[in-house]
Amino acid sequence: MGLSDGLTYSDTGRCLPENRRTLELQQEQLKAGKRDVQMFPLGTRELPLPDRLSRFQNDRGVFHFHADKISADEIAHLSAQSRENVFLKLGPYSKPEIMDRFRDGERLFYVTEYTPDGVEFRSAAGTESTIDEQFDYFELSKEPGNTVVKVELDWNAVMSVMLDRMKG
Repeated sequence: MGLSDGLTYSDTGRCLPENRRTLELQQEQLKAGKRDVQMFPLGTRELPLPDRLSRFQNDRGVFHFHADKISADEIAHLSAQSRENVFLKLGPYSKPEIMDRFRDGERLFYVTEYTPDGVEFRSAAGTESTIDEQFDYFELSKEPGNTVVKVELDWNAVMSVMLDRMKG
């Protein structure tokens, strides 16, 4: 039984809280109609709901969205499958799919879009067999002037970031 079948794996609470500036930039993109949904993962402080947008909440976080482009039911359905990647502009692979590949021995990578001043705009985990496709997706959908990088996951760096964010 694979992790991505939804019966053995949940990543709820495994998202790092987002940086405030990242959230503000994503909200600007949402308000400009360049994204349909913004997620505030569990443990992330929600920004005020912009005018004319809708709100949905589940055990994975809070979502602000354009109800004329996606329904709360669709968000709930995809989120219940850990497939927020579909509506958050994170590419074709869900976290459970990546975890299946990691469990099968693939090395972990991540792809991240940064603003010109170095603020992380969005990021997704990948593996050696998915990262090139994910990188291409990010390159094609990045904001003008932003940079996309792909890096093999450094567990020491991940733990350092997690500890720093827990400190506040």
